[in-house]
Amino acid sequence: MYSLGLIAFAWLTARFVYGVDFALAADALPQLVAAHGPAVLIYAGLSVVALPAVSLFFRGIGIYAVMYLLDKFCFWLGQFLVALVSFAAVVFWFEAEINLWSLLGSVASVPFLVLASAAFSLKLFDFNYPLKEMLIGSLGLPVLSWLIIWGSRFYSTL
Repeated sequence: MYSLGLIAFAWLTARFVYGVDFALAADALPQLVAAHGPAVLIYAGLSVVALPAVSLFFRGIGIYAVMYLLDKFCFWLGQFLVALVSFAAVVFWFEAEINLWSLLGSVASVPFLVLASAAFSLKLFDFNYPLKEMLIGSLGLPVLSWLIIWGSRFYSTL
């Protein structure tokens, strides 16, 4: 989970070294999601369909190295985006008491779609690839994020 460490380092640097106020970003986020959310979902849907198609094309012409690199990069990108959204949800909750999961709505599913598409493409490359172990770690992070937000909401009412 080096992605989470990188994201945490970036947040700590932005918050405590440069004094960035995430509450200001939280104010602009609803308008940003409303304006660009449908486009993000359309492009994500197209990329989710295109990645396995491109992987099958590379598999068909026998360029397995490019197929593997593309699938592995997209899998890493999906893991990074899942970690980013999970960590950002916790940051926005503690900084501005905004639940990012409910604010993003269906746009929050984009990292999971990218991750699932890359996992399917990696399975096309090698059916013995250990996806279950890698996916459990990636999908456990949003659950942990949700539990932290839910638990802090309960804890703050005591």
